Amino acid sequence: MGYYTTGSGDAVTAHSLIEHFDGTGWRVTAVPSVAVGSGRVAQASDELRAVAGRSADDVYAVGSDGVLVHWDGTRWTRSSTRLPGSLFSMAGRPGGDIWAVGTQETPFPHSLADVEKP
Repeated sequence: MGYYTTGSGDAVTAHSLIEHFDGTGWRVTAVPSVAVGSGRVAQASDELRAVAGRSADDVYAVGSDGVLVHWDGTRWTRSSTRLPGSLFSMAGRPGGDIWAVGTQETPFPHSLADVEKP
């Protein structure tokens, strides 16, 4: 997971990327944009950083700006939930909670952990 770019120079655009291993090979799966804002800011923020799930059809990935996408076993969709801060890692357990960890940009940055219970 992460992102890839198209174009060149000032016309570079970032695109969210998730690949799936099916037991024999990797394939790119369609994923919605996670960019927040517009223009160059959005182009730079369309990056996925972490993934975690409860089951094969209940998986979440988070973008650098706290935007979540959800895998329902068929496709990825952007979640209406947005986590605060800049997130770097996630962990989950079957049927349990999903935790996201990162930092908040405040006058006193600190680590945070949010439980995602959709």
